[in-house]
Amino acid sequence: MCGIAGYLSLNDSVNLNVINKMTDALIHRGPDGRGVATFNDKLELSNLNLDDDKKVPPIIGYDGLLAFGHRRLSVIDPVPESNQPLSFMNGRYWIIFNGEIYNYLELREELQSQGYKFKTKSDTEVIMASYDYWGFECQNKFNGMWSFALLDISKKKLFLSRDRFGEKPFYFFKNENLFAFASEIKSLFTIDGVLPLISENDANIFLKSGPNEYSKETLFKNIYKILPGHFL
Repeated sequence: MCGIAGYLSLNDSVNLNVINKMTDALIHRGPDGRGVATFNDKLELSNLNLDDDKKVPPIIGYDGLLAFGHRRLSVIDPVPESNQPLSFMNGRYWIIFNGEIYNYLELREELQSQGYKFKTKSDTEVIMASYDYWGFECQNKFNGMWSFALLDISKKKLFLSRDRFGEKPFYFFKNENLFAFASEIKSLFTIDGVLPLISENDANIFLKSGPNEYSKETLFKNIYKILPGHFL
């Protein structure tokens, strides 16, 4: 289990303090590593703050347009080189990932036969190479459980995906100013202006019928789930 968080400003810069708070709210999901990255309005890397010693890094760096945060529970390739946010192809792709791709070794071998080179032994790099080779169809290649956010700097695309059975959680908030996402709702509540306001209609449905994993609504106003097997 890991924790991911992200914040995309729609009309202003991203405050580095925001992504730090979002990421730290998920510390219980990933005690083995912590990292944040911010990108400016040209989607160039503004700041990268990775911590290999499990200490919370100071809130320093730069604001930007987009921010990624990650808390890591090390399972596959538990070395600092695989800490996230992780880049691929000389920084064209960046990813934060929660989960495990069970068939990553087979995919890695197939991608290597097409000329792809890997710097780590992780399944995280395989996701980015798969996206570069197959595009959005890469999701159909994966056997596993996942939620990830992948940034393609060259095409200026942000790709969010959740596994087909919804084993890994993925929540998001959107208004006219920002788009934010995280592994847990409480991470979203660390953002100023994102309030834990109950949706009475969805609360009534929950009390009558129980939880519905196949509805995008949650109990909170303006906070939604990426449905199992869906992507943004």
